[in-house]
Amino acid sequence: MAEAAAVASIVGIASFGIQLTKTLYEFASTVSGARDEANYIARHVDLYANVLDILTERIDDDEPILTDAAFDLIDELRYQSHEIFTTIQNLLPVPKQGKDDISFLQKVKWNFAKSRVALLVGELDYLRSTVHLLVTVIFTGKKIRSHRRRAKSGVDISSSHDSDFGRHQIKAQNALLAQREAQEKLEILEVQAARQERPLSIDTGEVYTEPSSARMDIVPITATTLAGLTQSLTAYTDPAERQRVMLQESAHVLQLLLQQWTNIRPSASESTSLEAKAEPVIHNTPNSPEDAAKHSDTRTTNPAQPKYDVIDDKHMGASSQGIDPERPQTLLSEHLEASAAGRENRAHRPIREKSSRSMPPNPCLSSPRVTEILPPGWTKSWDPLISRFRYFRQDGEEMVGVDDWELEKKVSGRVDQTMELRNPPFRLFRDSWR
Repeated sequence: MAEAAAVASIVGIASFGIQLTKTLYEFASTVSGARDEANYIARHVDLYANVLDILTERIDDDEPILTDAAFDLIDELRYQSHEIFTTIQNLLPVPKQGKDDISFLQKVKWNFAKSRVALLVGELDYLRSTVHLLVTVIFTGKKIRSHRRRAKSGVDISSSHDSDFGRHQIKAQNALLAQREAQEKLEILEVQAARQERPLSIDTGEVYTEPSSARMDIVPITATTLAGLTQSLTAYTDPAERQRVMLQESAHVLQLLLQQWTNIRPSASESTSLEAKAEPVIHNTPNSPEDAAKHSDTRTTNPAQPKYDVIDDKHMGASSQGIDPERPQTLLSEHLEASAAGRENRAHRPIREKSSRSMPPNPCLSSPRVTEILPPGWTKSWDPLISRFRYFRQDGEEMVGVDDWELEKKVSGRVDQTMELRNPPFRLFRDSWR
């Protein structure tokens, strides 16, 4: 019964996506100025609709394999897919009789929406990668079930069958890495979209608020392995290091996803097979005293004595180079295990009651991450695109010239007077400390 309802809901969303793809292509053919952007969105909508069709085929099975958590995820994906499809549809100035039927205001509306194309496509890619991950996990679970039955019936399991089984395991791990990459890319696109709409609030002095209809906040499902994985990976500031950890932990995460989304529980031998497919994390370490001297500034750390960003001989925050590479890996496994244990004890409730859908009005602003005293009403935000902090007043105005990147260049304990002249806001900010 649950499978039939899930299939029906997904078919409805896939049909919506197919119709929206047709509408986008028709709009691109009537308005030459919108052709590239409309076709770009249409291709991604069509790809997502195709993945949704594949999901219906995986669910529609005589033997149920999905758990309640998987159906919760499907319901959330259906809701978010409908939201983003509706957002795209509302942005289209669809003509009734031809391109001359589009008013000037409608064309202005589309030109304003063109700046959000990258964000819309990023949201589509994130949803598509999540659905693809669910599809591959379901298919891997079915392969494990088939493998067990063949072994139990005494049928000789050939080496080719083992090779096929291992290939699907690797595909599932690759889907996990792709989903994580899409999520990180979406976070960057959200920051860029917020920055593009911030200048208006800075010029007018009005408080900046996120537009409700321009974009939607796609967030991971709460109390899931994916949410636990996202939270645990925040310990790594280097994207390459995060990917290496993902490669190492992908087999373990895949086991947790199989337990969360399917009724398949990998045996000890199957778990060993999964872990054997994972690529180990390789940390670059010097092999000789010469190499140690050459790379001592970036590749050698003392876990007992972490490095710090020092300003005026004071510890202002832990540096990313001082993180022990072994310690976050332990935290990742422990956090994922705790997340899996917590799911078994949580009561089932409707997906719409989840508090994770409520986001702060301005996710780009956050409390200071270091022990720094800011003037009243000021906020400090780390911008991953420029790899430095940005400072904002309470009215939303950014104080240009106030950042740790400039401060770290002045580690001598005094402020360069030339920098004061170039950046008056910094002088004002420095005086407020006294």
